[in-house]
Amino acid sequence: MNVKKQKQKPWEQVNNNLIEFIKLWKAAHESVLGFHWKKLPPFSFIWPQVDFLRIQSLMADLSKQCSEQIRNLQVLIKKSNNSVAEEQLFYKKTIPYLHSLQNSAKILIKIAAFKQSKLEKKPVKARDLNRLLKDYEAKVAELRNNSLVAREQWLLLNSALSEK
Repeated sequence: MNVKKQKQKPWEQVNNNLIEFIKLWKAAHESVLGFHWKKLPPFSFIWPQVDFLRIQSLMADLSKQCSEQIRNLQVLIKKSNNSVAEEQLFYKKTIPYLHSLQNSAKILIKIAAFKQSKLEKKPVKARDLNRLLKDYEAKVAELRNNSLVAREQWLLLNSALSEK
């Protein structure tokens, strides 16, 4: 099939980036915090452990990509003064979403580092993990709230542009 790929609009690129960012974050979240029977003691000797160092690296990269996307959105906000109001509002509502994704990725890095230390049998304190998990839970709640706002704005933008 020979389909020409249409050039995407900036808001479509932003939305696609958000989708990819959240897929990466969800995979890391599930790997670090998800329960699986293969992680239990007798089976964990057979199946390889979660690669916490790789997750730390991926989440650091995600955090960097979020910062870059925020800078791009700020440029798009300045450029979009003459465009549809919903477009500019979508960019503005997406910035807090990216900030909360970046913050949750940073705490996930700390949790992965803690679990890597535990895996390497370094001395660790359980209360440090509890504090990190509480912080992470708060950041995830913030991420969910911001994602709802960004998603709602995306739908408004989509409907406004389809009417034209």
